[in-house]
Amino acid sequence: MASRIRIVVFVLICSLLSGSGLSLAAPSRQGDVAMLLLAARTDLETLANDRLGEGIRPVVWTNSFDVRAESFALDLRLDLETLAGTLLGPDRRPADWFGAQAGAPWLVARDIRHDLEALADSQLGPGVRPPLWIGGDPLMRCSRKEQALALWFQRTDLTYSLPAQQPGVDYCTLLAQQNTVFVNLAVQEQARSSGDLRADLNALSRRIFRENVFPIGWTDGKDSLSIRQDMELLKVASSQVGNPVPEDRWYGQQTFGTDWQIARAIRHDLELLADAKLGVGVRPDGWTFFDPLIQCSEEVQAFALLLGKETSAEDSIPPAAPDYCERVVLELSRFVEALAATSMPVAGGSGQAAVSGAGGERPVATALGNLAGVAANPNAYLDHGARMRIGTIPRGTPFRALARSSAPGSKMMYVTGEGFTVWVAWPFTSVTEAEYLSLPYADDLKYRLPQLLCFATFCTSLVRYGDPLGGEIGIDGSVSTGYRGLDSPGRNLQELPYSHVRLLFNQHFPEHYEAELRIEICPNAGNYNNCEPVLRLIENGQVVRPVRVENGYPVWRLHYNLHDPARLESRHYFVRGLWVSMP
Repeated sequence: MASRIRIVVFVLICSLLSGSGLSLAAPSRQGDVAMLLLAARTDLETLANDRLGEGIRPVVWTNSFDVRAESFALDLRLDLETLAGTLLGPDRRPADWFGAQAGAPWLVARDIRHDLEALADSQLGPGVRPPLWIGGDPLMRCSRKEQALALWFQRTDLTYSLPAQQPGVDYCTLLAQQNTVFVNLAVQEQARSSGDLRADLNALSRRIFRENVFPIGWTDGKDSLSIRQDMELLKVASSQVGNPVPEDRWYGQQTFGTDWQIARAIRHDLELLADAKLGVGVRPDGWTFFDPLIQCSEEVQAFALLLGKETSAEDSIPPAAPDYCERVVLELSRFVEALAATSMPVAGGSGQAAVSGAGGERPVATALGNLAGVAANPNAYLDHGARMRIGTIPRGTPFRALARSSAPGSKMMYVTGEGFTVWVAWPFTSVTEAEYLSLPYADDLKYRLPQLLCFATFCTSLVRYGDPLGGEIGIDGSVSTGYRGLDSPGRNLQELPYSHVRLLFNQHFPEHYEAELRIEICPNAGNYNNCEPVLRLIENGQVVRPVRVENGYPVWRLHYNLHDPARLESRHYFVRGLWVSMP
C-alpha cells in the first residue's frame, strides 16, 4: 500500500510540475507551496522506506497524502518529527534543526524541506540521497541566517543574485561566502562602536598588575596593530593570573577585513581576556564598552549591524542568556522572513511599531514566540480570559508557546501542538515564569497568530479556524462567543438523524469482520449533492484515528457492528451512532 501511495503522489507531483512549466530539475520556489509540500511528503516516504524498510512505518504515522487537507502540513511535520525520533532518538535532532514554527505557508514548507534534508544528511551522508529523491531549492538546505541574508539582499540590493549550484561543491558554503562579501560592503560605513580600545586595555593591565606597570615591550600606540600587539603581551604576562584564556574562542592576530571588523575582533578578545583574569562581567572602573553582541561571532555581529536600522531584536534578549547569540540569529531571521512572507516594503520600514497605552509607549513584537513546553494537565480554553473551556491537555503532551495575554496579571499563553492551538495557563506547564514573560503579546501579533484549532482526543468540541482574540471579556465578566469555526452542539454544529449518514466502502475484510470506509453526512437525506466528509469519529469518548486520508476524506478501518456510543462530526453537522453492516 505504501509503495502504491508513493507512486500515486509522485505521479501527481510530476503532473503538477509539468502543468506549471517546471521540471524536477528546477525545484519549487517560494510561491509553490503545494508542490513543495507534496515533494517533501514523497521524499519523506522514500527516506522512511530506505531506513525502516518498504512500507514499514511508526505506529503514529498519519498517512496523510492529500495536500488539499487543512492538516496536511501539520501531519507532514508530525511524521517528520516521528521519523527523526525513531532514527535518532526522542530528544536528538541534526544540527541546525529548525523545528516546527508558526509562519506563512511557504515558510512552514521551507522549514519542513530544510529539516528533511538535514535528517537525510544525518542518515545517508551529506548530499547522498535514495533513488527518485525529488529534493528542493538548494537554498532551503542552508542555515536560517544565510537564508535570511539571501532574502534580505534579494529585496534590497539589485546586484545580488543567488549563486549557481556547482557539482561537487557545497551550495551553502558558496552562499555563505557570497553573503559575507555583501554584508561587509553594506556595513562598512555603519560600524558599531567598539569603545576606547586603548583606554580599556591600559585599565585592564593596571587592574591585573598595578598602576603604571606594563609588560616589557608595551607600545601604548593607538593604532589597531599596536593595540593587538600589547594585548598579546598582556595575555602572556598574565598567564598565572586568574583563569586561562579559552584558545578556541580567541581570534588572535590573524584577523583581517574592514576597520570595524578588526576593531570588533580586538574588542572580542579584550572582553574575553578581562573575563578570564577578573571574572565574567567584572571590569575596571571607567570601562568604555558594554555590548552583549560582542560575545557572538563576527558573522552574527555583522548580521545584527546590517539590520540595525530596521530592528533591534537583540535588545529584547537577556544579555546573560546562555543561548544569546542563537536567539539573536533567530529573531533577526524571523524579522526578515516576516517581511518576505507578507511582501512588506523594506525601505523605511521598521521591525517594531509603537503603541500608546496606560504605561506609555512600548515596542510591538514582529514575530511569534517559539518556546518548547510540555503540558501538566492544563485546561485548554478558547479565550485568554479562561472562560470557554475546551478540554484538558494530557500530562506530557508537547507544544510550542507562541504568545501571551496582555491583560494585567494574566497567566494565559497561546500554544500549538498536535491537533490543537488554544489558550492555557503557563503554571500548569513546563514553561517557567521568565520564559512566559519573554513571549510577545498576542494582541500585537493578531494578524500573525494561527487560528484556534482543536480536534485532538481531549477536545470536547470540534474547532476549526476560530479567532484567537475574538472573544472579548466584558466589564461584567461575560465573554463574546463570536469565534469563527467553533463547532459544538447547540451552537453552529447542527445535529442530524442517522438517516443522513452515507457510508462509502473502500474495501471489505470479511475474514476479520472489518471494512475500510469513508463517511459522509448529507444535509438532505438521500440527496448526495452537498454531503460533507466526516472529519472526526469519536467512540466511547475516544477519537478514532483514520488509517489514511484519500482525496480529502479520512478513511477508517472499523468492525462490522453497531458503534454506539459514537459521534460523527463534519464541518457543519454531527450524528450520534454508527452502524457498519457486513456485505
